[in-house]
Amino acid sequence: MTNLAKTNHFDPLLEGEREELTAPRETTHDMINDDTIGDPEGAANRAMTPAYPDWCLVDYEPSPKNFWGKPWTSGDGEHLVPKQATVAAVMEHHVQGMTKVKEMVAMANQEKAETIKILKENYESILAGISDDMKYPVMKGISNAVQTALAERAYAKHLFVSAYGSVRDPDQELPEFVERRQDKVFEAAIKAGIWYDVHQHCWDFVQYKGSPKYYVENDVKFRLINAAEYIDSQYRELKPATAPAREYVQTTLAC
Repeated sequence: MTNLAKTNHFDPLLEGEREELTAPRETTHDMINDDTIGDPEGAANRAMTPAYPDWCLVDYEPSPKNFWGKPWTSGDGEHLVPKQATVAAVMEHHVQGMTKVKEMVAMANQEKAETIKILKENYESILAGISDDMKYPVMKGISNAVQTALAERAYAKHLFVSAYGSVRDPDQELPEFVERRQDKVFEAAIKAGIWYDVHQHCWDFVQYKGSPKYYVENDVKFRLINAAEYIDSQYRELKPATAPAREYVQTTLAC
């Protein structure tokens, strides 16, 4: 009797689960062909690809997954997400801005002294009337407001710098859209200065030790994600998918 173990005989019971014969866990669109006859509309929709104006792609990029690496719940292809370089650029503006905290707070007190006074008095009243274990959530809320405002300040500065970079003649008056972004920088700085000053005041009032620390990176990421979602909803267009130019060249040369 022939020893099958020593021949080239294929035994599905023994070899059927080899890696190359195991079905993949995930079926991607590349593994199937669209049914243009049975489902012409679906095939046409799946052949479309999102397109954006060039300016959208400076800070953001189309991706089949969201910023955190998970598939889009909408299931309708790619959407814009912030580039990592954009996050780094905004964070750099934040780091630079923290060297000008005194100026930021001084400007806030110059423009919104009454607002700051009212906030300090009311938070003092709240903190004085609650137990120590209830003070932390209140202080945490103020800290979150500071971080959000600092992130907005850095984001506004990033937009202004990007817009100013398009100005051809710096000796002429700023274009209107650049002036608007400049105004947003001042507004964001004043708001950040308000909350920063209030938090510092409350920190001393409750007699916390040391100095407060602000972790702004996540706030920056969420601000950019929100901006990406807005831009995507306003400027995303679906166009027929086209092959890269190199594929056309290769096809032509092969003829």
